[in-house]
Formats: sequence, structure tokens, C-alpha cells
Amino acid sequence: MEEYDPACEPDTLQPLAATGALAASEIRCLEGSMSSMTEPRAQDRISRLLIANEEGRGNEDAWRERVRTHLYEIDGSNPTLAFQYSLDLFEGGTGLSEAGQWADVALANRSIWAGEGYNDRTYSVYKLRAAIAQSLWQSAESAYAATPSEDTEALAIAMRQRTGETAKDWFDFAEAKGMESITPKSLCDLADGGC
Repeated sequence: MEEYDPACEPDTLQPLAATGALAASEIRCLEGSMSSMTEPRAQDRISRLLIANEEGRGNEDAWRERVRTHLYEIDGSNPTLAFQYSLDLFEGGTGLSEAGQWADVALANRSIWAGEGYNDRTYSVYKLRAAIAQSLWQSAESAYAATPSEDTEALAIAMRQRTGETAKDWFDFAEAKGMESITPKSLCDLADGGC
């Protein structure tokens, strides 16, 4: 097992990171430790500490970059980070396709979520997937209205189908767990999803 640099041992720095209070020297130390480590779990731990620090500081741009780096370079299967990143991309209105990709990753790895929060988190991912698909559908419909062609029509049809599929998945989960299902059913019906 790899040793952490004693100057920036994660257990010691965790309380500071949680409140966004890591000093620049501690951040540099953590980054240096992370880049020299080969063990994925050690890299994951340090990266999540740096993410928590940016979240604690309220620095959204730095948080977004740290999460992106974590997902693409360290652990692309973390469902919580994948969901948070997907939601951030969706709410920012940029990168809807990438947002959909990370929502799918969160859903695929949701088994890590155990206990009481499992249903709520999974419901939220299904809801986000459907919202992303609906936004992509709306964009495709706008593109078709502005420039009618076989290609733009085919894209609009494909995005409507994707919206119907994701809404149906959301509806099926909600129904199975006894959660609110009127909204996903309405979206499913709107997109001819077969609910």
C-alpha cells in the first residue's frame, strides 16, 4: 500500500476540505501526492478530498473541473459524482449529450447506493435522464422547424423516441417503488413512450 505524504495526510485534512479551508500549500501537496501514486484507491481518495474542498469553497468552476478530471481520469464509475456532474451540465445548458452520458453512468452504477437513499437517488437519476432527453428533443424539433430536411426530421424523431424511453424507465421505476408517477407518465405519453 502506498504511503501518503505526511504533510498532507487525507485523514488530517478531511475536516478542512469539507469546509473549503485547505491552504494552497496543502492543495499542492495533495496534487503532488496524487500524481505520484499508482494505486487507484489512493488517487480516488485524494481527488475526492480536492473536490470536497472546492465544493466547500463554493467555487463551481473549480469543482466542475475537479469532478470532470476525476470521472475521466480516476474513476468514471462513481454514481454520485456522475449524477452531480450530469446535473451540473444539464442546469448549465451546455453539453446535454455529455450530461446524458453521465446520467447513464450513474444509473448503471446505482447499486453502490444502499439503504434509505437508494430509491430517492435512483428516482432523481431517472428524472434527470428524462429531462435531458426532453431538452435534446426540443432542440431537435427546433432545428427541424428552422431547417426542414430528412436529417433534421430523423434526429427529431430519434430524440422523441429517446424521451419516450427514458420517461417510461422513470415511470416504471416510480410505479414499482410507489413514488410520484404522474409527471413521468405525462412525459411518456407526450413522447408516445408507451406507458
